[in-house]
Amino acid sequence: MMTDEILETLKKLILAPGPTGFEHQVREVFIKEIKDHVDQVQVDTLGNVIAIKTGRKKNGPKIMVAAHLDEIGLIVKYVDEAGWVYFELLGFVDERALAGQLVSIHTDHGTVSGVVGIKGKLFAKPEELAKSIPASEMWIDVGVASRKEALEIGIKIGDPITFQKRFEILRDGKST
Repeated sequence: MMTDEILETLKKLILAPGPTGFEHQVREVFIKEIKDHVDQVQVDTLGNVIAIKTGRKKNGPKIMVAAHLDEIGLIVKYVDEAGWVYFELLGFVDERALAGQLVSIHTDHGTVSGVVGIKGKLFAKPEELAKSIPASEMWIDVGVASRKEALEIGIKIGDPITFQKRFEILRDGKST
């Protein structure tokens, strides 16, 4: 059974945005959570966090724990005249799971919510409905009516995009 403290730490790490190449927020959370449990923390030029805990025995075993802080995501490619936000993939994203996903675009002015859209069934040809839709044919609707409005709320090319997340415990951990 996990303690409330461990669950709270996991929640902070899971909810912190950290798409590939834009890990600064999740890195800050990780450093804050680990600093009181190690002897030394440093960040290298690539952004890797290196934490060192000196053992009690000088000749004891050395253990390394390695993990990723980043997450798969998207990045703004361009905004068309109607205000649709087109994107590229960051990391391996299964395109079949993109349609209808709620996303957060992380701008210099804050976070903008949106939903990944595709051509509607009424407008698609039968042969289009039978195939998987590539990300290049999808866009994000952020609730604006023009490129100008999208720019006004801070969206620009290169902004990172994450999938909206929530922290939920699916089971209480007790076996039946």
